[in-house]
Amino acid sequence: MSFTPTNFQDLPSTATPIDAVELNNLGTQHAAAVADSAAQVPGLVSSALADDATIRSAATTAVDDAITAEGAVTDPVIASAVSDTTSDTRAALSAIIGTGGNLIINGDFRINQRGTVSGASISGSAYFLDRWRNFTGSSRGDEIRWSDSGGVRTLTLKSTPAAGTYIGQIVEAANTPAGTYTVSCSNAAVAINVSTSAGVIVVGYGAATFSTDGTKDIIISLRVLAGDPTQSIQWVKLERGTVPTQLVSRLYGAELPLCQRYYSQIGPTGVNNANIGPVGYQAVTTGGRVLIKHTQLMRAAPTVSYGGTLSWTDNASFRATLTSIASSWRTPESTQLVPVFAAAGAAYRPGFVDSSNGTGWISFDAEL
Repeated sequence: MSFTPTNFQDLPSTATPIDAVELNNLGTQHAAAVADSAAQVPGLVSSALADDATIRSAATTAVDDAITAEGAVTDPVIASAVSDTTSDTRAALSAIIGTGGNLIINGDFRINQRGTVSGASISGSAYFLDRWRNFTGSSRGDEIRWSDSGGVRTLTLKSTPAAGTYIGQIVEAANTPAGTYTVSCSNAAVAINVSTSAGVIVVGYGAATFSTDGTKDIIISLRVLAGDPTQSIQWVKLERGTVPTQLVSRLYGAELPLCQRYYSQIGPTGVNNANIGPVGYQAVTTGGRVLIKHTQLMRAAPTVSYGGTLSWTDNASFRATLTSIASSWRTPESTQLVPVFAAAGAAYRPGFVDSSNGTGWISFDAEL
């Protein structure tokens, strides 16, 4: 099939041409319409902006009124609605402006260098999870437990009919210069006690705001009082200012060094005959010397503890079970260990501490 272009000479002769005057009128009308539309645009834009500003102003006023009225509303239903709105607003603002840094170390309870087992007996004033201490004054076992789910650790505190359960953390004065601070936790039903060596500063539930002159360590205590129901906590936060914000956990690799300023531990490795520390030398026939450079500059010269099965070996013909570990000197930066054993070996030979069954460990403690 072929196609033949139309010959314009073949168009019907009845087509009426547009008069030049009429064409000019059409152009004039089009130009006037365009000009009129252009003239209206600024007014429409200004009106839209004004409406937007009015809406924003009204929303801001409503939020401010809700926050102000939160504590004054007496009707429980309305008060609950206002409280929910206020919480949502604060959460939204927190998401926009970010959250303050946490001055509590291991605030989400993840770090456990000591390997403390959930529910195991924790003596009065002893540490369990890193930086967290039993403040009850007597042993607690089942009253302090924790479990992990989806990368989140939940700590559970339980009281007894006769006594409560208190845990806490001491925050160095060096980390809290003079100013106003707020401590909060994930559970608004948990009692929070803030004190210093001079006495109690403030008590609150779920959150508490206080001021410090920056000269004393701050003692943060979480309390479940005698007879109170069991409470669960996923995080605790201490920050500058008066408004509590949601915790944003530090990376694990950033949190661990903060903990190691106060406590660090080598082992247990779980591997038979693995080194516990670097190679040293046998200074005398019944004792060695091993220089330990601490992972972090510690708060103070640490005390040395050890446990499990530990031995001294030259990795050739001599191995002896350790009877004790002392130190010839200790500084915040490093410690020289003196492993002691009963069997006599050759002096001045290289040697090291190991654990024949993988259970041995050595710790360095500079806790407050």
